Amino acid sequence: MRSGRQAIWWLGLLLGMGTLGLAGLGLFSHGRAVQAQTVRPGVAPAVYGLHLAWADTANGLDQARALGPVMLRLSLVWKNVEPQPGAYNWSYLDQQLQNMRAAGITTPPVMTIRDAPAWAVPSDSLGPITCGPVLPDQLPRLAQSLETIARRYAQTYGVHHWEIYNEPDNTDSLYRRDLGGCFGNAPEAYVALLQAFSQALRRADPEAVVWMGGLAMDWFTDDELYPTNPGPFRRDFLDRVLALGGAAFVDAIAFHYYPLFRPRWEPWGPDIQGKARYIQSRMAASGVSKPLVCTESGAWSGPYSNGGADWQANYVLPLYSRAQAVGLSTVVWFNLKDIWGSGPALEGHGLLDSTGAPKLAYSAYQTMLAQVGGASGLRPLTAAERGTDLVEGYEYQFADGRRIWALWTSPPDYQSYRPFTGVDPTGPEVTIAVPQPPEAALDALGRPIALAPGQTSVMVKPRPRYLRWGALSLPSPT
Repeated sequence: MRSGRQAIWWLGLLLGMGTLGLAGLGLFSHGRAVQAQTVRPGVAPAVYGLHLAWADTANGLDQARALGPVMLRLSLVWKNVEPQPGAYNWSYLDQQLQNMRAAGITTPPVMTIRDAPAWAVPSDSLGPITCGPVLPDQLPRLAQSLETIARRYAQTYGVHHWEIYNEPDNTDSLYRRDLGGCFGNAPEAYVALLQAFSQALRRADPEAVVWMGGLAMDWFTDDELYPTNPGPFRRDFLDRVLALGGAAFVDAIAFHYYPLFRPRWEPWGPDIQGKARYIQSRMAASGVSKPLVCTESGAWSGPYSNGGADWQANYVLPLYSRAQAVGLSTVVWFNLKDIWGSGPALEGHGLLDSTGAPKLAYSAYQTMLAQVGGASGLRPLTAAERGTDLVEGYEYQFADGRRIWALWTSPPDYQSYRPFTGVDPTGPEVTIAVPQPPEAALDALGRPIALAPGQTSVMVKPRPRYLRWGALSLPSPT
């Protein structure tokens, strides 16, 4: 088992490389369906997303297309696009977007704006501080440039979704400027930038959708989980941005979530649900109502921080089911492909290994899209349907009447297993009754599970499984 210090060092790299009082309450009553792919104003219609370090075949574009309709998250590294004022290097992004078209990917990406040009930012002994506040007299010039950039990519490539920096709650502009954001100690500057940039994006493109930069919102400078090894992220950054009126300039609040930090958020709900509900409670306390999106999440296959191939694969369906159940419209899996030699965050987190070969998690993601990607609604299973608190499950609903149950067991002592230890759970295994015999059953990797004729009970295990009915004769519980 790795030490907490090693684990957090790894997560520190990971968190930055991607380039209604609801606290403690459910966001739905049992049986009330949550629309899985409802298109809200200002929110991407795609639930399923993938982060790419660079959009080309070497980084997995063909495998991304083979998965099905997903939204890719790409980085607009501004210093590469406009190295001098008004001098644009269009080839930097054009090539990636042309590669997407050539690969047959038709869903436009979300662009994460990061790394402002050197001419627009202050410098220190290490050079331009591209991750943080810009020079005040250059902000209007940058906004004008962004308007030019956004107009070009909306008209030529249909790009409408923009994320304003990566992890802006980072406070360390000296040694962690490569995270893509470092406004942690300057929320006023970030809100001013949000206002200028969002106005520029909307002038350029009436269909523009603006997301607040994905907040790390973990490994805090005063972290109670790791008091001897605190991180660079400011705990109250979101509260301060909300108090300054920053939410008025965005269509959605973005955040990042990784399961190593699950214990912090568990009082508000399991896994990603806990962090989402906490953020929703902070927005409510500020009188703000905005959709949430998660622009980085996922699990890792190793070799760092107790990762494992089975654990990574088994995490795919629970992550997306839990996220949709609390109203997240988009979750981006970080990363599509391992990039060996680029640090632990990129070496084990991909659905593909560094050679481009699919991992078990790729099969799990592909199976998830094939089985439930077209669902029109989702609801959590009731306690009576689950039979025991050891079983977690959701019903995906389809316009043609089909129903699919996604089921797995969740040990109450989750910290005894990955990623907190190097152990994969072998249990619990629980048999539950189902309302009528399923037409088919698959495991998380798409492999058929044998069913006896008329079978009305199923075994549920830590590895998720799907049960499918053409239509359930019983009405949804209310």
